[in-house]
Amino acid sequence: MDPSEGTRLPVPAAVSRSTDRNASRDILCNTNPATSDRQQTASPTGLTKLPTGLRSLSAARCLIHSLLFALLFLCQAVRGDELYGTGLLATDELVFDRSEPPTPRMGLHARQDASSSLPASIVPSETAVSSTPTSSETSLATAVATSTALPRPFDTSLGNNFTTTTCPAFFNSFLSNQTFQDCVPFSLLLQTSSSFFTTLRSPPLLNLLLQTSCSIPSPSTCTSLLSQLATDLQSSSNCGSDLHLQNPQVLQALAGFEAYPTLHSAACLTNAQTGSYCFADAVGNASAPQSSYVYYLPLGVQLPDGTRPGCTQCLKDTMSIFKSAADVKDTPLYSTYGKAAETVDGVCGNGFAAEGVVRSAGARLDASVAVLLVAMVAAALMLC
Repeated sequence: MDPSEGTRLPVPAAVSRSTDRNASRDILCNTNPATSDRQQTASPTGLTKLPTGLRSLSAARCLIHSLLFALLFLCQAVRGDELYGTGLLATDELVFDRSEPPTPRMGLHARQDASSSLPASIVPSETAVSSTPTSSETSLATAVATSTALPRPFDTSLGNNFTTTTCPAFFNSFLSNQTFQDCVPFSLLLQTSSSFFTTLRSPPLLNLLLQTSCSIPSPSTCTSLLSQLATDLQSSSNCGSDLHLQNPQVLQALAGFEAYPTLHSAACLTNAQTGSYCFADAVGNASAPQSSYVYYLPLGVQLPDGTRPGCTQCLKDTMSIFKSAADVKDTPLYSTYGKAAETVDGVCGNGFAAEGVVRSAGARLDASVAVLLVAMVAAALMLC
């Protein structure tokens, strides 16, 4: 009989079982050869039909994208001035000019008389002068020495780096204010006084400066004055435009005004054992010459990497003062104290510096931001 007429030939049992197993495997593994590539592509479960290697590659790619997204989010939490800096004002290093000040320009003198072998300025007069000064002369000399020895802020030329004429006029106004001069604002001397660095090399002059600054009759009057100066400086009628343009002198003046009460308290701390001023001890600490760096924190200057201050009671008390002021937001200490406390604790031991809720700006994320970040990463992984 012709097979084409539908006659079915007998199939061996072994071959039949093999065929059934192949069909079952095709169904379970979803590898039915009768299914075309187009059908697999159109299937809504096509991802599950991809080979294991391709599925692993897709998951890895999705994970990489999620991590890159998280990294981008983290980078946006860092302030631009911490990444790129703002010039000398935002540097992490303290630069001191230890050179001698320039020689003052001498006045004109009359020419030497040809009939004399000595300069006219040192030819003795015929009138005898007593070698013992009177009491009035002594007091006058002391007053003159005191007024000339004390450094003053912005004691060099202001220059022409201003966009308006009102800003340098404002500077000249407060610098010539007698009440401002009597305050001897230590906070302004740290960054703006050239003669202050000369004073640092002379323990007697430094002690005189601190004694004068700390013995003012009414510190609250000085605090009110400098607070008002900080407000006036930001006015558009004074230095507002130059402040907006990040003028270095204007920024330093504003920082000094705002940090006055904090640095006044810190500079007037004394060593309980010796009675000397803590700042003077920090400057003269030969075994830890970086001890004075912490006094620049209220001005917005971070401690340089690797700073190792002397672990004294003075340092502990100073950091305690800074901690109290650092709790106020939108102040330089709010952004500098956290990292400085970690540095001090790393040198002097955990808990040496008073730590609190203060965090370096951009260095850490708030808990709410961290939760949001985790949720976004989880959502991205689910979409993959």
